[in-house]
Amino acid sequence: ITSSGEDEAHAAGYSERDVREIMRMALSGLAAIHDQSIVHRDIKPENILLLDRRGGLLDLRIADFGTAHRMETIELLLGGTVAPRLGVRGETRRVGTRGYMAPEVLAGLPVGPTADVWSLGVILYTLLCGRHPFDGHLNVRNEEAAVQLGLWSFDGANWAEVSEAAKHTVRKLLDQDAQTRPKAQEALELPWLRPLTDPWDGELGGERRGGANLAESYTVRAKGAAGGSGKAEEAIDGAYVSRRMAKR
Repeated sequence: ITSSGEDEAHAAGYSERDVREIMRMALSGLAAIHDQSIVHRDIKPENILLLDRRGGLLDLRIADFGTAHRMETIELLLGGTVAPRLGVRGETRRVGTRGYMAPEVLAGLPVGPTADVWSLGVILYTLLCGRHPFDGHLNVRNEEAAVQLGLWSFDGANWAEVSEAAKHTVRKLLDQDAQTRPKAQEALELPWLRPLTDPWDGELGGERRGGANLAESYTVRAKGAAGGSGKAEEAIDGAYVSRRMAKR
């Protein structure tokens, strides 16, 4: 996936439906990574690899775990129930790539799995409209301030072609608050990201609803077993998501 250049997503031939399927696969891969208590910390287009294969199979791989970090499980008392919360122990360094780091990373706060979701939100925004959400800021300091203040918008002619369901998903993934931003698995339950037979399907950027005649299956796996070193990059070397689309 590439990220720069005005209207690049459109020029590459990505329809809103295409973007949705890429995001579903990427979020499924992230969920598999996070289930192994690992946060990637450098989600960006260059680290999301797509491969078309024969038989209608599309593979997506989340790559480059050089900056990944193993998370600890913290038990929090929430509403009278005990629930696990994932966060990186004592990890407040600014790790990642400019333009894709979440607000909490820029602020030097502890980083959890929803920081990866923010990065995917930036990619989603870019694929839908052809430009980065924080383009137009003249220097690094201004760009970082814009990220922390949430200074992005749906301005521009390309957004007129994007469904409200997709915009709702962008808002959720680019939530400034890491605690209310959805985890990867939670994001997959958002209306726009549900299976193709979902009723919201008819709202896809002017496309006619056609999901009812499609059968869809996903295979998700995280390659590599956790070793004794405790290093995330040795515990996992990739998350793979395969999608097969076939006529019913």
